[in-house]
Amino acid sequence: MSMIQQKSTKIKTLTIHSVFNRRSLEASNLEPRGAYPRNVIWCVHGTQTYIILSMAKSEASGVAIQNMLSTASSSLAAFLSEIGDGVISKGGIAWPGIGDIGFLAWNSNNHQTTWGVLRAAVAALNDYMSRNGYGAATFTIADGLNIVGKGYVGIIGQLPA
Repeated sequence: MSMIQQKSTKIKTLTIHSVFNRRSLEASNLEPRGAYPRNVIWCVHGTQTYIILSMAKSEASGVAIQNMLSTASSSLAAFLSEIGDGVISKGGIAWPGIGDIGFLAWNSNNHQTTWGVLRAAVAALNDYMSRNGYGAATFTIADGLNIVGKGYVGIIGQLPA
């Protein structure tokens, strides 16, 4: 029996080059999709920086998160323009937003996050969320081959385990 014949016999009502009848699938064979995207890799154009993002269930306001990320991006740009790039001191940063909304980022994997890489990570978060919706998320920051940081955006005190 050829490979094509073997595959077509697994789905009894569907053969190659036939019209697909969606009612022929049994619902018990379908896996439910998660409500929140997990482990999405989002690259920053023109850099070696990318994030691995997982959206989280939260009551966080999307508008508040959008405003906070916009403010963080502007502040990081001004900081880099005036002071320049360097390692984030004390191993991380907590950025308060409106109400209980906040942004946390910290070093990870025995590496240090720089202000420039953090700005790129914020740009990646903003780019992803502007296309897919603003909300709470955890993320890992990678610079080239190295995981250099981790972070969270959302309601402070609701950091997912």
